Amino acid sequence: LVTPPAEVASVIMPRRVIPAVPDTREEASCLDRPDVTVLMPVRDGAQWIAAACRSVLSQSLRSFELVIIDDGSRDGTVGQIEALTGDDPRIRLIRQPALGIVGALNRGLDVARAPYVARLDADDLAMPDRLARQIEVLEKQSDVVLLGSWAERIDASGHPRGLLRPETLSDRLSALLQRRNPFV
Repeated sequence: LVTPPAEVASVIMPRRVIPAVPDTREEASCLDRPDVTVLMPVRDGAQWIAAACRSVLSQSLRSFELVIIDDGSRDGTVGQIEALTGDDPRIRLIRQPALGIVGALNRGLDVARAPYVARLDADDLAMPDRLARQIEVLEKQSDVVLLGSWAERIDASGHPRGLLRPETLSDRLSALLQRRNPFV
């Protein structure tokens, strides 16, 4: 899924974004104190993982960590992630046996170092300004505790296949959250 430029992207939650290779002491300190932790659970996602990671690494907001939780992959997923981690210290690979997406996300939350947590699936792509726009909203509107957006559905070749438009009204979201996850 790709978030359209006209909207703020996907889900990000307040909780507790980093240059590819730190150029200054200030940038290097971001490695220890990122603004956002991006959690990416994956199992057997070799087909998409590199593109998903590149979309995070291309963010305009640089002070982030990308925590990838490999949930027992048996394909080439881990090798692709390891190749990327050698180039960028913002990527942290956590390996675990196959526990499922909930176990993978809980493990990611345990190791997250940032005050905000964003989610991205291994078969999704983030627009370059996703994190910056979401952090801007969260910092300006302290009453917002969970943030989502519309997204663009794409096929395996990257061609647009229509918009996903989850509910945006607070009252309706509250009701939906009692029954299901309305976020993209």
